[in-house]
Amino acid sequence: MAIEYRKQTYDYGSIYSFYGGSGSPSNFDFSKTVTAWNDWKNRASNPYYKTQIKLHLNAALPYSRLLTGGHLEEGSFVHLRSSWPVPFYNSEGYEVGRFQNAVPWAPAEASDSSQQDIALAKLKSKLHKAVGDKNALVPLLELRELRHLVSSSTRLTRELLGSILNRLRRGHHRGRGSAGFIAWLADSWLTWSFGINPTIQDIKEILKAIEHFNKRNRFLRVTGSAGTNWTERKYFGPGIICQTAQSYVTFRAEHRLDYRYVSGVDLFVHSANDYGLYADHLHLFDPAAWVPTLYELIPYSWLLDYFTTTGDVINDIFWTLPGNTRYIVLCKRHECRVSSTTKVVPVKTYAGHPVTSQWAVTEWGYRLVRFQRTVPLAVPHRILRFRTLDELGYHSIQKVLNIASLIVSHNK
Repeated sequence: MAIEYRKQTYDYGSIYSFYGGSGSPSNFDFSKTVTAWNDWKNRASNPYYKTQIKLHLNAALPYSRLLTGGHLEEGSFVHLRSSWPVPFYNSEGYEVGRFQNAVPWAPAEASDSSQQDIALAKLKSKLHKAVGDKNALVPLLELRELRHLVSSSTRLTRELLGSILNRLRRGHHRGRGSAGFIAWLADSWLTWSFGINPTIQDIKEILKAIEHFNKRNRFLRVTGSAGTNWTERKYFGPGIICQTAQSYVTFRAEHRLDYRYVSGVDLFVHSANDYGLYADHLHLFDPAAWVPTLYELIPYSWLLDYFTTTGDVINDIFWTLPGNTRYIVLCKRHECRVSSTTKVVPVKTYAGHPVTSQWAVTEWGYRLVRFQRTVPLAVPHRILRFRTLDELGYHSIQKVLNIASLIVSHNK
């Protein structure tokens, strides 16, 4: 591994003149060049990567760097001129120059295990879809509920038609008040959400799984990405930049954190006379599919999955990739754009005399980019965690209706 460094410097210190009203002005120069931090690059050389790629081997290596962009070297200064009368000498005192305002601020490196897990989930979702994978044990075992589903749908339809006919005949909704109507809506929604719609979706997914399985390529390249934004502020002050003014500095950092998985997979090739091919592919006789199936059959397991990744973790642990992983890399990129805002507060009097001040501010404006590429030994597993607000908001209306309908049906 070779590490390369490059210094990031900025001007520090003040240059100014001070005149008290008599004698000669005093000149001060406290300026110097200071190293804020070092940009760096840590990488390894692989002279055989072309040969490894041709042989379908993993040629990826770890890599990381810190890169600074923007105007770090210009510094952050207050260009100030203050003056006040000195009647005793019949003159005017002044303070004028460039005064140090703040030093650059480097926000700490950030990590987010939830976003990394979401990126992994997207990669595995694409992998499942490309492979054409579907656990058909759950819909197969739920066929025993088909009779109840049909009878429930028939009853609800009959009640709806009867209510409409009663309204047309007698001009009112006999035998069903507002509470009864809400209960009917709750039962209808639960029948649709947990009976009719899942059955239709299972049929579609099984057909799509078979179609994708027949069309899949031997080599697959899949990716999964996720990221988040946030803003961070840091305050400095009051700082005494000179005798006639103080400064208050606010740093604002706009962060962007991204994770990206990239994987290449060599899938197993089945023979044409393998008659158990689709049964194996749909996990009909796969013991590893029993645990995820039993979990999905637990009452209200869907409610736990609304708020946690329990079901995803169980499915991931007991799922085996039908092939070999050629390579898997994780790229992490953290960018923060930093800017500063300065408030200058001049003194009102100096030596008992009113002060008149004028100033201009040179602000910070730079960005920091941290990039890291790691090479896991294998495709990692999902982690057990609470879902993020964005994940909870996905299909949020349907989730709220499911929970509300469940409460109504239990209280009727």
